Amino acid sequence: MKGLRAIWPNLPVLLAGSVLVGLGWSATRVVAGLSGWLIPIAVWLFVLPPLITLVVGCRQLLRDEHFGIGTLFRALPSNAGRTIMISAGPMLMVVLTLIGWHAWRLSGSALLLPSFVAGCLLSAAALLAGVVAVPYGVLTRVPGKETWLVAAFVLSRQPIPVLAVVAATALGVWAAAYLSFALIILLPGPLAMIWAAAVEQATVNSKKTLVSKGTR
Repeated sequence: MKGLRAIWPNLPVLLAGSVLVGLGWSATRVVAGLSGWLIPIAVWLFVLPPLITLVVGCRQLLRDEHFGIGTLFRALPSNAGRTIMISAGPMLMVVLTLIGWHAWRLSGSALLLPSFVAGCLLSAAALLAGVVAVPYGVLTRVPGKETWLVAAFVLSRQPIPVLAVVAATALGVWAAAYLSFALIILLPGPLAMIWAAAVEQATVNSKKTLVSKGTR
């Protein structure tokens, strides 16, 4: 409910952030016309940085902190670099898994199947943990190892909110594939607020679990 209440008074900054994400998605569409293999990299470089900046801003709004249009544009360069750095590992896993799938499909060799399946499992685990790790690491600026340890702990204790973010993101990507730019910019703001609220709640609940275990 707090996330819904935060949307209307902060509509200008949410819309500005959504436009940035929409521009990144438009660039991804252009790249997709060149080669389908470049789509994951284009999403990583063009879509994820402004989206994570918007998610981090929404977490600040949920904490009753200031996040305006000026803050959005000032934070974007440093947040973009941090986002790309933190998500580089999962992105590499995804790319290697896609290469493994392509090699298995071309060769048909059963020897390549185990590595492809292992790549799928590792990529899925990394992407799920990344739902927490990337915005957490960008917001707190903690070292990469600590970021991923915290994300793994939160995912192990609160998987439902993380899965909800994944489902909402998948639905948003599916819709964006068929929408014009004017309609695409309506998606990132609500998605970022859902993502921020889910990760915030999962993190808070995980901390409560850790504290309760420590007091026993």
